Amino acid sequence: MHTKLNNQIRKFLVGSVTMGFILSLGFGSGGVALVKAQGLGRKALAKVHQDQQALPGMVGTAFTLDGVPVSVQAVSLPSTDFTVSDASSASQVATSVSFKPFRELSITAIPFGTAPPTESLPIATFGGKTAYEDALRTARLQQGGNVQDGPTIVLFGQQITGLQTSLALYIDGPAPKPVMIDEWVVEAGERLWIVRWSQEQSPTVDSLESGNFQPGLAVSSSNLDQPSKIKEQPLNNSTFELNQNILAANLPTPAWWEGDCDNTTYSKGSGGIASYRLGAVYRGAPACGPRPYYDSGPDVLVRFYSGAWGEYEWECVEYS
Repeated sequence: MHTKLNNQIRKFLVGSVTMGFILSLGFGSGGVALVKAQGLGRKALAKVHQDQQALPGMVGTAFTLDGVPVSVQAVSLPSTDFTVSDASSASQVATSVSFKPFRELSITAIPFGTAPPTESLPIATFGGKTAYEDALRTARLQQGGNVQDGPTIVLFGQQITGLQTSLALYIDGPAPKPVMIDEWVVEAGERLWIVRWSQEQSPTVDSLESGNFQPGLAVSSSNLDQPSKIKEQPLNNSTFELNQNILAANLPTPAWWEGDCDNTTYSKGSGGIASYRLGAVYRGAPACGPRPYYDSGPDVLVRFYSGAWGEYEWECVEYS
């Protein structure tokens, strides 16, 4: 049944005119602002409704990423509201996420001649798809993941087979949970694109055949020839330098920490509740929690050095 559904989706996406896209609404004028996709326009929404009649259960949305109009369709999405990088950001990522259980779909655009600041990947080049796939596979193996060939989906009119990794990640607490990650790399429009689907698995299921991935995910665009704003940045621009120096030396451990993720300090102030790593590490600095706003961890007031203004640990002021 899934095979039949996939074939229908592929025929529709490859043979039809891509839906229109909407303008993103920006918040603020400086730094790396975040915007949200606003849903589909009236004509595009009517088109989706028509297609859903032929393919029950399909959902879709659209946004602009690195100047490129992007349409996403799937049997299900974590959310139809994607958080999208501002056009001025050196990192061009669109993310849809939901929790309990954790599900996330992210799409990253990497223009040729740049490297993604958020990942340890080489500079994107024409024909660089295989190098990216090899780098992703190596990184997953180094994480201790179980890696195999993943499902095939349609990305910008191309059938792309991805990688599927089963591993344990810190999602929402001090104990790692089983997560399945499907990721694909495609070359389109003077860019390499990484599409990731991550989903929390049942603790009792540790097989790669746990049915993580929903069939029918497809990404398309009506205009892949839009120029990238990243490539237009001057060579002395700090965000461009960040792009080119992704492999810079590790950051020092914060001088005020006592224990990993300052666990000694946090435990004393929280009544014995431990702090923990959330999973991501940038230049040797781990992102730590709990996240009081999300998982109701207690706020602990800390002063990072003598005379410093007190602030709550793991809140937005100092959150890594």
